[in-house]
Amino acid sequence: GVESHGLSLGVWSAVDDGWHSDVTYSEADIYLWYEFDWQDMQMYVAYARIEYIKDDISDNEIWAGISRPFVDGLIEPGLVYIYSTGLDGGFLNVVLKSEIPLMDEKLALKPYVQEGFAFGYPTPGHDGINNFQAGLDVSYALTDNVELSAKVARSWAQDSIDEEVSAEPEEGMEAPDYGDETWGGVGVEVNF
Repeated sequence: GVESHGLSLGVWSAVDDGWHSDVTYSEADIYLWYEFDWQDMQMYVAYARIEYIKDDISDNEIWAGISRPFVDGLIEPGLVYIYSTGLDGGFLNVVLKSEIPLMDEKLALKPYVQEGFAFGYPTPGHDGINNFQAGLDVSYALTDNVELSAKVARSWAQDSIDEEVSAEPEEGMEAPDYGDETWGGVGVEVNF
């Protein structure tokens, strides 16, 4: 991504070649993100255009988040809400994260846990507790303007996903392959 004065523009992609199941998946996003501080809280709003490449489907997501760091950022509770225009539904994450700076703050470890609640998205027709997730994000500042990042996460399916999995697929549709997932990623951020 590219960032300047709290405004970020970036691209993101996810690909699953089906190595762990029969289902393949590919998604490409472009996003615009604005982050700002208000009193002791950190807030952001964002827009993402999502292209599901294999299925030739598009969606728009609108994000809003708020968090408040305590103990110099070592503990930071927050809320993140995502609204999907395509499914006319939302998703709420209740997050507890931390940031542990190392190596004169060039390296940062960012462990987190979060509980997700579905409101018609991403599992249409199934509202409630969706998933519990734990992860670790790591970033390393190569220069003042360039940062490398990596992440690993594990998500455990809960009620709304279990309901979706047990539901009969629509006529002509493949049964969804939801469940517990582990994934990782890498990224580069450039600041101006």
